[in-house]
Amino acid sequence: MKKFYLAFSFVFLSMLLLAGCVSEKETYTITWEHDDGTTLYVDENVSSNDIPVFTGTTPKREETHFYSYTFKGWTPSVGRATEDKTYTAVFEKTNKYTDSDNLDFELLGNDTYQLNRYQVTSTDESVIIPSIYNDKPISTIKINAFNGASNIKTLGIPSSIRDIKSGTFSNMVNLETIIVDESNSSFSSKGGLLFDKSQTTLLKYPEGRPQKTYLIPNHVTTVGEYAIFKVASLENIIIPESVINMEWIAINRTKDLIIYTEVNSEPEGWVVGWSDPEGPVYWKGEWHLVDYGIPTPN
Repeated sequence: MKKFYLAFSFVFLSMLLLAGCVSEKETYTITWEHDDGTTLYVDENVSSNDIPVFTGTTPKREETHFYSYTFKGWTPSVGRATEDKTYTAVFEKTNKYTDSDNLDFELLGNDTYQLNRYQVTSTDESVIIPSIYNDKPISTIKINAFNGASNIKTLGIPSSIRDIKSGTFSNMVNLETIIVDESNSSFSSKGGLLFDKSQTTLLKYPEGRPQKTYLIPNHVTTVGEYAIFKVASLENIIIPESVINMEWIAINRTKDLIIYTEVNSEPEGWVVGWSDPEGPVYWKGEWHLVDYGIPTPN
C-alpha cells in the first residue's frame, strides 16, 4: 500500500509540474502598433490558440496637404496566438488634388504631361496639383501657368514634378505658402518657400507673404530668375555672403524695397540685371541691424 501511495504521489507531482509548465506557455503578449512605431495597445494575456482582438480606438493617421489616410487593417494578418507577436496598422493613402477641370494639360514627347494653364477664373484658395493625368505622370509646369491666379493662397506641388519654368508663379499676389511633397526628387519647400531639392537655390518667395524683412538663409548659394517678384509687403531683403549667384531679375523690386548684403561688393556670379528696377543696395559695412533684427543704413 505504501508503494501505491508513493507511486500516486509521484504521478500527482509530475502532473502538477507538467501543468505548471503548460500554464507558462498558455498566454502570449500581443502588441498593436501604429505605422509610425507608436504602441497603441498591449494585451499580455492572450490565451494560446485564441484570436487576439484589438480593443483600442480605431487607428488614425493625420492628413497632409497631399494625402488622406483610411485605416484598412493590420500586418501581418491577425491569426491565432501561438507566440508573442506585434501587429502594425495599415492605412490606405488617397491623393488629394484640385479638380483637373480647372487645369489644362499637354502630352509631351516623353509620355508625361505638362501643366499649361490654371484657370484663373477659379476661386480656389488652396490648389494641389495632381501627380497623374490620364494615367500618366505630370512632370512639368509651363511658364506663366499660374500667372495672375490671385485667388490662390496655398499651392501644393506633387512628387511627380521635375521641371518648373521660371516665372510660373508670377503675379500670384495672395500666394503665401508653397508646399512640396517630401518624395519629390527635384524640389523642396521650407517655411512656405520653394527651393531646389538641396535647398541651395531659392526659386520662389510667395508674393502674398506678409513679412516686411526677409533674410535669405545662408544655405542658399543661388537666387533664381523671378524668385522674389514684386512682393508688396517686403521692405528689406538681407543677402548673405553664401549667395554667389544671382540670376536675371532674381529680385523684381517694389518701389519701397531696400537690399542689404553681407559682401563688400557685387560678386562675379551676380548677372547684370539681377535686380530690376534698380534701387538702393547697401554693401557690408554700410548698414547695421537695429532692434528686432531690422536692417538700417549707417
